[in-house]
Amino acid sequence: MVDMQIRNTPAQPMVLLGNDFSYQLMITNHGVGPATGVLVRAILPEQVSYKQILGNYAGTFEYLSDSREILWHPGDLNAGQSETLTISVTADNAGSTAHLATVVSTEEDNNLQNNEATALVGIISLSIPNVFTPNGDGLNDYFEIRGLEFFAENRISIFNRWGNEVFKSNRYQNDWNGSSLAEGTYYYILELKPHTGRWQTFKGFITLIRNTNN
Repeated sequence: MVDMQIRNTPAQPMVLLGNDFSYQLMITNHGVGPATGVLVRAILPEQVSYKQILGNYAGTFEYLSDSREILWHPGDLNAGQSETLTISVTADNAGSTAHLATVVSTEEDNNLQNNEATALVGIISLSIPNVFTPNGDGLNDYFEIRGLEFFAENRISIFNRWGNEVFKSNRYQNDWNGSSLAEGTYYYILELKPHTGRWQTFKGFITLIRNTNN
């Protein structure tokens, strides 16, 4: 009798659109005898694309692009033995994703409750506008960055064309309306700290327009 278990762990629960991340599959034989003919099948969500396998792994694997499946044959597993496979993917489309992985062996499994696992990852589309119109009409009055609410740790600095800092905020709340600044183009530096712990920097220009009747 064998008891195959699979764990399916994403590197992070949220990722920015266009970034790479990974899933780690870990299988363990909790039974008292060896497991033979072990097969792991993982189905990639439609929102991601397969990139590569990271690091060392036991046995062989293949990626079936038509069905978006990864088939991993790790070989036989003795009682208590574990093996891992790390799959690197790219986040192509925003939304909630579910990555399903299953494990089976030739022998009868005495606990089918741990033979499949699903990894959930949210792919976030960060949208930074290049124009806003703080004229008090209730429309587009603030420099609003969509997707920022997913990043509790963030900081932003805004500069005028001479390089002077005109606005700065830690944990920006989409609440800057240009204060009393003149119309014109300004330069921003936005830094976000996702779950990986590594800050990511975004730079660009934002045009402030108050008179929208021209």
